[in-house]
Amino acid sequence: MQLNATRADVLADKGLSELFVSNGQLKKLGTIIHNRKLAFTLKQIAENGPKA
Repeated sequence: MQLNATRADVLADKGLSELFVSNGQLKKLGTIIHNRKLAFTLKQIAENGPKA
């Protein structure tokens, strides 16, 4: 899996590690990832248009 090949990069990146790391370990294949910041942004755009 590509994510395992770049483990060090994911662990070093704050944004990626917030999504893909739990308790210091990469999340397992098939784990559902919830990106709340992206969801909030998309909701704002949907409700307020592209100038949101």
